[in-house]
Amino acid sequence: VKLIASMGWLKGDDNYRRVMDLVNSHEIKKQDTRTFFVMASMNPEARPIIAREMDNLLSLFRRFYGGTGYESRFIETIIPYIGLTDKTGVEDFVKRNKSPDINQGLEKGMEELSIFQKLNEKIH
Repeated sequence: VKLIASMGWLKGDDNYRRVMDLVNSHEIKKQDTRTFFVMASMNPEARPIIAREMDNLLSLFRRFYGGTGYESRFIETIIPYIGLTDKTGVEDFVKRNKSPDINQGLEKGMEELSIFQKLNEKIH
């Protein structure tokens, strides 16, 4: 899992595609995919890629974990980080994807983003 977490700090589309190949071939186990995507969302250089792929990632997590609540927790975790880089994109994602299975994660993620933004304003 530590290796998968460190892969989240890789840069560039080519590395992202390589990791997605590992995810899609199940060389990275389903239960470990969240680790990579959360770490990548924390990586300022990977955030634009994760922001661009949020709809695809939601589909992936629904396919892997549909009905477990795991997809909602995943969205809740990445929204605050992605929103620091692309707040408008995150707001659009939230509007497009409201549904009972992830609404709680969307709301909690947006609340946390608001806190992150206020903290960021005070620091800078």
